[in-house]
Amino acid sequence: MNKTPYFSMMNRLFTKKLSISILFVLLFTNLGYAQLFQQDFSSSTTVSTYANATTPTNGQFNAITTSGAGTVLSINTTGSNKLRFARTGNAGVFSRTTDFSGTPSTLLYRFDMTLSANSTAFTNAATFQVGSGFGTGNSTETNANTHSRFGVNFTTTAGQYSLRDIVGGTNSSNFTGTQTITWAINNSGATVTYRAPNGTFETLANDTQDVWVGNTKAFNDIAATTPTQSLTDIKFVISGANGTIDLDNFLINPIPLVPASSAATAIGSDSFTANWSTVSGVTGYRVDVATDSGFTSMVSGYDNLYVAGQTTSSLSVTGLSASTTYYYRVRGASQYSVGEFAGGNSSSENLTTSSGALVPEINVQGNSTNIVSGDTTPSTADDTDFGSVNAASGSVVRTFTIQNTGSAALNISSAYLLDGTSGFSITSAPAMSLS
Repeated sequence: MNKTPYFSMMNRLFTKKLSISILFVLLFTNLGYAQLFQQDFSSSTTVSTYANATTPTNGQFNAITTSGAGTVLSINTTGSNKLRFARTGNAGVFSRTTDFSGTPSTLLYRFDMTLSANSTAFTNAATFQVGSGFGTGNSTETNANTHSRFGVNFTTTAGQYSLRDIVGGTNSSNFTGTQTITWAINNSGATVTYRAPNGTFETLANDTQDVWVGNTKAFNDIAATTPTQSLTDIKFVISGANGTIDLDNFLINPIPLVPASSAATAIGSDSFTANWSTVSGVTGYRVDVATDSGFTSMVSGYDNLYVAGQTTSSLSVTGLSASTTYYYRVRGASQYSVGEFAGGNSSSENLTTSSGALVPEINVQGNSTNIVSGDTTPSTADDTDFGSVNAASGSVVRTFTIQNTGSAALNISSAYLLDGTSGFSITSAPAMSLS
């Protein structure tokens, strides 16, 4: 006769402690651009070092020139090195006519600018342009070759200037001192999002441009000059009034596109592992973790956290609280020695960490083999099949081991045989408490 003995144990709650894992899937695509342009003028005090007429690197212009002795070119070494155009006549120009590799459809174009020695008000004393088919001549490019542009207006106050939307014919407020200019340009055919200098996330319509001075948005979604032009060449010209312009810390790169997140996995009580698929065109990723959907209550250490490496695909997020809802988002980032650009956020995902409570967990073994909870099929492998025996003269003895694999003491209220198990007996009761 084959029969299986059962032990009745106390009711118990079991929460298995797991390592948490959140899967960020960045399913956005980007053209595989290398860095387009970066220069801080720190390597040399000779202007010609930073130009190469035929094969410029991603830190060189094709030309840095003047149209005559009225404009003097130099590297200003006060503080950090800066490219200086000191004009009392003629024109000064830098131009990059060798196309950026990959024909970017968006650009973030950033540099530091300082004006001095000006005394006469002049509209469009200097001009910045982006387009294609540019030359190295000492004048501005035609509108037909220019996708986007803005001007620099001098005032009568030394060191003071405003920016000009040349297409719209409007001016910004006035600025002084060294300011970081950030120029966002979109020629992608769709609205894009970028992380602005003030930390907000700004949308930019197709064939428009934003211009920032420091953390102030000077122009919002202003029209392109020629929307059909591409974004492969750059040019700067100072030709309209006397003054000195210092330029430094150039960084030009495409806007990283918005990634797509995925739901959290392997949720535990105090940590999780973030995973994502890698994308081209970035140097790493930025991750935010918060306790609210608006991302105003950020988790310490995970507010705009940079995760280095284009091929990096995971991040361990630790130090979390049990039974707490968390929200996360991720974005692509391109970080270089003179600064960083980041794109828009993925959609946010949310998860709730487990309770982390200390609980017992029972495990029963026969013949050193685990007996699965709820198993009612006798087996010789785990000694639950007792085989056949003469009930009058023989006996079969089996030993079953009760284990506690949980994190708190396991209390056994009793061990007894169920109805219908005549012929069986418990010869040695288990301990009533297992730590």
